[in-house]
Amino acid sequence: MLRIIIIILAMILASIVILYFNNENKAKDSKSSFIEITSVLTGNNDTIFKKAIDKRVFKFPEDFYPKPDFRNEWWYFTGNLEAENGRQFGYQFTIFRNSLFKALYPMKNWESSDIYMCHFAITDISESKFYSFEKISRALNPLATFDSSQNKINVENFYFNFNYNPLTKQTDFEIYAFADDIEMSLSLVSQKPIVLQGNEGLSQKSGTKGNASYYFSITKLKTTGKIKVKGQDFKLNGYSWFDREWSTSSLDTNQIGWDWFSLQLDNDYEIMFYALRKKDGSFDEFSSGTIVNPQGTYDRIIAGQVQLSVTDYWKSPDGRKYPSGWIINIPKKEIKLEIEPFIKNQEHQHSFRYWEGAVRLKGKFKGKDISGKGYVELTGY
Repeated sequence: MLRIIIIILAMILASIVILYFNNENKAKDSKSSFIEITSVLTGNNDTIFKKAIDKRVFKFPEDFYPKPDFRNEWWYFTGNLEAENGRQFGYQFTIFRNSLFKALYPMKNWESSDIYMCHFAITDISESKFYSFEKISRALNPLATFDSSQNKINVENFYFNFNYNPLTKQTDFEIYAFADDIEMSLSLVSQKPIVLQGNEGLSQKSGTKGNASYYFSITKLKTTGKIKVKGQDFKLNGYSWFDREWSTSSLDTNQIGWDWFSLQLDNDYEIMFYALRKKDGSFDEFSSGTIVNPQGTYDRIIAGQVQLSVTDYWKSPDGRKYPSGWIINIPKKEIKLEIEPFIKNQEHQHSFRYWEGAVRLKGKFKGKDISGKGYVELTGY
């Protein structure tokens, strides 16, 4: 009897989540038809799943694999690429996993406790066009699954696979996505070692115990491949960034979102910084980041070392106001960068409403002129 009740409750919960994810619950206020990201990443009272509390020893390739003992996780790719004719593109490819409940028994047949979601976006910089797609499936083969024999994670026909060489510490990826008349196939090869973000991979997001994630990055991946846009084929090359993060509760109740920067400078340095925002608009003291040097070693930067100011704004069609230009000043490192989007409208309008897009930068680095490219993510606006 208990098993039947659990199955029924799980099916009801899964149905509700899928309805939300597909925006079938239409509301009079357009903003209410989207799930706020804080509702998924807060969970101070969640005692069912493990939490990121203590530092851990990272193991590869195992830590690329899904972590079902935690409620949320993602595999995140972004990059700036250029075609042979000079046409420029940005791209984002992200797979998210969210546990609806902790299974008390082995899942059978069409039962599933997890939802996988993939966001795929192309910024056609030269044409000032932004294309964004979403797929959501239950964690069932072949809908959405992790295939350990191929080191492959897919959400329907969107997928990536990976190969980690323990001798060279090099990681390779293949990414494929096809939606409407946009198709992308990329090969990525790491140029630097894995970076453990935060405190040796434990990324604390607030003062509450367990409000943290396990977080690592590969900040420079040489990228080649092809893209088809509106019937036109382009061969591409450039660089990508990869983030891997898993947690159960990340944000505190007084935090509404974050501004996240991944910047690849032309002098072979990379900078990551996320500014956690409180409800009063101020930045949280747990905001943090990393500067990666050309040799692959890295230094952590904390909130007090970074001055972040907004220089411009963009308003979405439904009235959401996003920052759309920034100055990042890190005086201790003699770094000052001006950042602006390649195009203003790079807003995802799916189950979650957020802005994520390709940016360019210029400024000073230890007294020398510098330029570069990157990606910015804005949530909670």
